[in-house]
Amino acid sequence: MIRKILAVLITVSLTACTAFTSPTTQRGRDSSLPLLNVDGTSYEQRLDKYANQFVSQDNEEYATVRGYPYAKLASGVFATDPLRVVKVDNQWVKNIPISFNIGHLLNTYRMSITPIKIPTGNHQLLITGTGWENKALYTQLPVINYESGKYYVFKPNFVKGGGSTLEVYEYEPDSRFELDDKDGIVLKSPVSEPVAIGNYDNQKVADVFVK
Repeated sequence: MIRKILAVLITVSLTACTAFTSPTTQRGRDSSLPLLNVDGTSYEQRLDKYANQFVSQDNEEYATVRGYPYAKLASGVFATDPLRVVKVDNQWVKNIPISFNIGHLLNTYRMSITPIKIPTGNHQLLITGTGWENKALYTQLPVINYESGKYYVFKPNFVKGGGSTLEVYEYEPDSRFELDDKDGIVLKSPVSEPVAIGNYDNQKVADVFVK
């Protein structure tokens, strides 16, 4: 509870200086991406709707994917760009709209650590995250067979001076820890080869959404 309160206070205190603490390209991108219809719902209900947007039936088999929490909100993640899915095959992920109580920074972070359900089978995901110095980065993962009931996380390997990569792992969640805690992600075997972070042309996204 204390952690959540601190996160909200940090977000509020940074509202006036968002242009300096959040990548401007990320803000512009998020304002253009499709949004969920969340009228009349609590924020927890919105997160649930965000997580279930690709699974339409109660009995539909699915796998779960999420970004690796490589930095915490209270330790400086507002100066970075948290990892999250923006596209599944040819379908764009619908974002949670920001609200008076949940601003851009906290909203983006909560979406990044919220596991998303996707139908089982072969899928190609487009990931955004790890952008620095006002540069949004997009990484296209290889086609992966996501198996029913399994958990997957895309984890960065940062290399100073360039050559950083993103790799997909199967993992087991440890419910003793909160979603933003790395200890709650027990990594198993990688299910993909490492791919270069930023291997997808930013302009391809801009051409779709920037008017």
